[in-house]
Parts: sequence; C-alpha cells; structure tokens
Amino acid sequence: MSHPPKTIMVIIGFAAVATTLPIFAGYTVSFATLLWLLFTGSWRLAIVGKNQLSMPNSWDSRFIRSLSHSIKPFHWGCFCLVLGHLLAALLGVHLSPWSKPVAKALSEWVHTVVKYGLLWLVVSSGCIACARRGCLPQRVGPWMCLWMLALLIYCTVQHWSGIDWTHGLQATLGSHRFAYGVYRVSGFMGHPLTFAYNLMLIALASLAIGWGASDLSTSERRWWFGTAFLAVLILLISGSRYVILVLLGTLLICEGRRILRHKVKVAALVAVAALLLLWEGSVLARFYELFQNDQTFAQRFPRVVFWQLHWKMFLDNPITGVTRSGVEGALKAYYNAAGYHDTIYEAHNLFLQYLADTGIIGFLGLLGWLIGLFMTWLRLRPELSQGVSYLAVATVFCALMQNNLRDSAYVYALWFFLSILLVQSAIITANQQESATNERESPKNFDAGARSANSSTHL
Repeated sequence: MSHPPKTIMVIIGFAAVATTLPIFAGYTVSFATLLWLLFTGSWRLAIVGKNQLSMPNSWDSRFIRSLSHSIKPFHWGCFCLVLGHLLAALLGVHLSPWSKPVAKALSEWVHTVVKYGLLWLVVSSGCIACARRGCLPQRVGPWMCLWMLALLIYCTVQHWSGIDWTHGLQATLGSHRFAYGVYRVSGFMGHPLTFAYNLMLIALASLAIGWGASDLSTSERRWWFGTAFLAVLILLISGSRYVILVLLGTLLICEGRRILRHKVKVAALVAVAALLLLWEGSVLARFYELFQNDQTFAQRFPRVVFWQLHWKMFLDNPITGVTRSGVEGALKAYYNAAGYHDTIYEAHNLFLQYLADTGIIGFLGLLGWLIGLFMTWLRLRPELSQGVSYLAVATVFCALMQNNLRDSAYVYALWFFLSILLVQSAIITANQQESATNERESPKNFDAGARSANSSTHL
C-alpha cells in the first residue's frame, strides 16, 4: 500500500508542536505514528539490520549503515534503563519493606517500559521511516516557528493576565503562580517548570538543526533559528531561573570557541536579553530571593531538605531503594519523621531520586542509559554531534535540580529532538559519502548522478 509522504510529514509536524503541550498530546501523536507505521508497512523501513544492507553502494544503504552505527548504543542504553527498573521492582518485593506486592510493582514497571522503551522506538522509527520515504523530518521548521510565535503571544498575555485556556476560556492561573506583579507562565502545559525545560530543549535542538543543516536550504534553516529565538524569548519571561542558567551553561560548554569567534554578536544578544529581564523584573526578583537574609538557608533553598531525606532513604534501602511502588508511603513516613507534615516533595535531583526509589540496581540502569547516550555522541562525526551534545549536557545539568527524566513531557521532547538530530546526521553522512563516490567514479561513469530514489538530495 502506497501512502503519500505528506501524511507522515503532517504527523511529524504535530509531533513537534506536541513538545509544548501536555503529555497526552505527545502520546496521541505517537499513537498516530504507530498506526501509520503498522498500516502502511513503514515499520520495515525503521528496522536497522543486515537485511537492509543488500545494496552496499546505494544511498539508502549508506543512510542505514550510518544511522545504525550511531543509534544502537542508545537503544542499548534505553534497554539498560528498563531492565534496571525491572530488577529493582522484582528484588524490592523481597528486600524493601516499602514495596507493594508483585502485581503492583510490575504495573509501575509497565509505565517505565512505555516511557523509555515503546515511546522511544515509535518516535525514532517515525523519523527514520519518514527519511527513507523521501522526506526530511527536519523540514517541519516552518510548522514549529509559526507555532512558537503564536505561543509567545499567548504566553505574554498569560504572563500579565493569568489566562489559562488549558482549563477553559474563562479559567485563570491560581494565586500560587502570582508573584512580583506577574504570573509564572506554563503555556498550555500544567507545570511551569516542565514548560521551561521543554523550551530549553526546543531552543538547543533548533540551534543545532539550523547550524548543522547542510541538507536544508537557507530559508529552511532560518525557520529553525527563528524557532530557537522565540523559545528563548518565552523562556526569559517564564520565571524559571535555573533553566536559563542551564541554557547558558550548555552553550558555553559546547560552543565556547564559536561564541568567542562571534563575541560581538553574542554580546549584543546578551545585552538585549539583559534589558528584557530588567524590564520584565520578575525573573531577576526570583534570583534575588536566594540572597534574602530574613530567611533561613533551608527556606531559601528547600531542595537541601529534599536531598537529605532522599539520601537517607537510599542509605536505609541501598540495594533496591524503597521501590517505585512503595515510594509514596516512604515519602510520607520520612518527611513526617523529620517534622515536615505539609511539605512533601520528590528529590528534585534525578540521581538521588534513582538511588532512593530503585537503589544501586536502578541507578546502574540510569548509568547504562547515560553511557549509551555518550557512546551515541562519540560515534557521530564531530561536525554533526553538536546537537546531541547540547541535549546530553543540558539533560545532565537539569537532572541536578529536577527529576527531568521522570517527567513524561520532557522525555517525549527529548526523544523527538534526539531522533531528528540522529536522522539528520545519517542523511548528511550518506549524502557526503555518495558525493565522494560519484566524484571517484565520474571519469568512468558519466551517469554518476543516478541515485537511489530515497536520496534526500532529490527532496
């Protein structure tokens, strides 16, 4: 059955928009992608294996070989993460006093399989099949840029008026989101921090796609630069201080040399951003909160208490932690024992959260995932690896202050942009290899321009 490539491009476009929406949108688009893969037979195009390499000199074969080389370590990393959760859940039934029975423990594990296993496979397979069908998934830049412009307008109004159309046209944000004369924006998401972290991913991935997109036209690259610019503007009025620091730190670490080469332009952009923050006021006021002397350090920085209690949870249950099925009861008990009856929060540190919830076993699974991500980055050519390095560095930095990989909306956005970057890298590599082959063969074969029907150079 032959379906027009525009079908999957529409799905990819909605998938990009869904990175700024509640996770229900991400799961819905992913389900549509799964149906497209199954009913069109395109799932076969997403299989990376030896049976796909029967024509070693074709563009399609070069694309698959390049993609397979880079993506396999990350597949194994996701497998380690899922396996770590499973072992911690099963052993925790016997070793942790907080664990629920096996059925409840496994039901919690199923969520892990969906989030870190099935969702990744569906999102990445959709992008791979899209490319092999003759479409570039990174060509959804116009969709994303126009959507971000609309989102900027909505968030600006929300910032000053508190509108919350997610819960109805007459709904407004709660008083807990109002401080310094403005509201903390969350767009169409329910939580302002999740929204801010996803904006950070959008800005970083958009910059990487624009900078590394030798397979896109100048106008197409500008759409992605526009998307990055708009994402940063929304982030500056979001009221999320740490995310702004992570964005700046990631760019300094990954692009220090490039920033120095364009220091005048960068300085101008920083000056504009500083003036915007001074005019807006609330973000800088939230930074000043950290230095108020009329509050104790724990009041100014409550995460210290969260970290201490989760570290104690790990020390008391080092092998499997309190388990994911037993974490709710354990949290109440540990916080109440420390005298905190109204303030019960998760660790706000991914690594401590893994140690407390899943112990050494689950933490090793997380470590395997990080190694898989690092190996994927190493296997990419230096000029094509910058996007993956952005996402990796930012994710690790965010994990120090937030349970970002436990947030389904963040995970979905990470999967989507990582898939696009890996597919883009494989396309560029295949095109470069084909060009080099044609140059070598051109004296002998004047028809060297003949290419695979799937070659992205014909798009």
